Amino acid sequence: MLARAQLEGLAGEGLLRPDLDFDWTALQVILIDIAAFLLEPALTRYLGAPLLSDAGLERMRKATTDLFLKGIYRSETSGRRPGRRG
Repeated sequence: MLARAQLEGLAGEGLLRPDLDFDWTALQVILIDIAAFLLEPALTRYLGAPLLSDAGLERMRKATTDLFLKGIYRSETSGRRPGRRG
């Protein structure tokens, strides 16, 4: 699988966590892209702009890159304890 080979290359360069499940990580990367294209008509309606336009694809690329590189949670060093709201 191409995605797994790419992950192994990144791991070889020391860019990935050593505890990463390569099989699931490769599947998750692929599923995000496949789901977006399979659900394109619904996503276009929801987003209010064409997913397959240059702007739509760039927005998806940025959001996906941010998800993988930054995650969705604040870091524990941001001044808030995990699990606390408000």
